Amino acid sequence: MNRKELFLISLTIFLTIFAWVLFDIYRIKTDKNLPDQYNITTIKNVKLEIEVLKKLKTKNQ
Repeated sequence: MNRKELFLISLTIFLTIFAWVLFDIYRIKTDKNLPDQYNITTIKNVKLEIEVLKKLKTKNQ
């Protein structure tokens, strides 16, 4: 394979991926069945104790 063939293959793959992304964006914007607001769940706060982190750090060393 010479450089020109490799360039054409790479360009074809890049343009295909670019076209997929544009098509997905277009489909999302024109789809009327999408809800106006999405249900967003909140993440509960997690308490991390410093002592536990220190123990884990010493175990890794």
